[in-house]
Amino acid sequence: MQSVLEERLKLRHPPLGIFRSAEPWPGARSFAPRRTFAGGWGCAMYLVARVFREGRPAMFSSETVRCPATATAFGLADPAWSFPGGYGGSLRLLSCGNSGCEEGRAAISELEAAGASREVLDEFGNGEGFKRDPGLVGEWYAAMPRIPVMPYAVLMRLADMEEPPEAVVFLADCLQLAALTTLANFARRGDGGVTIPHAAACMSIGLYPLAECLSETPRAVVGMLDISGRHTMWSILGRDLLSFSMPWNLFREMESNVDASFMSRSLWKGIGRGSLIGGTDRELG
Repeated sequence: MQSVLEERLKLRHPPLGIFRSAEPWPGARSFAPRRTFAGGWGCAMYLVARVFREGRPAMFSSETVRCPATATAFGLADPAWSFPGGYGGSLRLLSCGNSGCEEGRAAISELEAAGASREVLDEFGNGEGFKRDPGLVGEWYAAMPRIPVMPYAVLMRLADMEEPPEAVVFLADCLQLAALTTLANFARRGDGGVTIPHAAACMSIGLYPLAECLSETPRAVVGMLDISGRHTMWSILGRDLLSFSMPWNLFREMESNVDASFMSRSLWKGIGRGSLIGGTDRELG
């Protein structure tokens, strides 16, 4: 499947499609299956970044995810291993850390005995500081959307797909993001065509746009604002891109509106002259 927006915006990386499946996808890259947490969490965005850069599909399942957020992000069953310190340990990881309570210190000892890296022990012990306290993390979890569970989630280049995906993901610089945000609102009343949730990077390309598929007026989702996820992707994709994800029907709507919108006007074309678009100086179509 080809994208008019990919060509007009001169995207640095081809867009991806996301779909869930009852069967594994042949040839897709995935993390090795595991039954314990000993190796650390392993961010899903590493595999996502590799798909953007190299094109080989990535696949996730409850047997291979290395972070509970990934299972939530792609609508998978709970991981086949237990998170250190249980649910409370995950709340403390994202806030104040686990070193301040007996249960947390016991989980740290288990991680040390299992050979966890210094980085994992530091993050687990001191916390990532994304929320002030575990209670706020719990409220944040509870407010997240939920999507139907499927055995597998697959990400692959849209151009390689024969059937429509559930959602489409672009990587965009600031000017491309401005164009996509404007186009998402082009045929809508008001200004609610795009949302920016406070979410893990994998959730902003998976959970939130997949949940928008269930809405009568689906929105696009700006993401990759997760500090941890961005750290994972820097060496592969650079530091200047954000994700712009949308349900398939919104993607089709935006594609159909390109020629009638600002993208065919002189203002937009003028912005492109002499601007750094997709890594090179070129005029936008």
